[in-house]
Amino acid sequence: MRAYNKYLIKEDDEFNPANYPNLINELTCINKAIEGVPNAFQTDILISYTKNHSLQLEWIKANPELTELVTCGALPISNMEALFEASHKNSAFRHQFEAYLISCFCC
Repeated sequence: MRAYNKYLIKEDDEFNPANYPNLINELTCINKAIEGVPNAFQTDILISYTKNHSLQLEWIKANPELTELVTCGALPISNMEALFEASHKNSAFRHQFEAYLISCFCC
């Protein structure tokens, strides 16, 4: 069976959050869900897991609560994952997307 990407991102596309309202809703939900979670490596954990489903041991040890939320499926991360998957051939889009995520999760 053939797998289809949720998003189609061309090699010359640029990331614009306004084009992804479901992502914006997802990020709002994530930020509400992690309000009481320790800040240690939050951004690193969220980006790394949604980008390539991997986490560094240091992050896991420093923030087991967020690690559990991310890995057990308690957080809505499907749009983040889909955008990383769809943009694997567009490094500029990925960098812009990551910068946007950092701005959403920091502070």
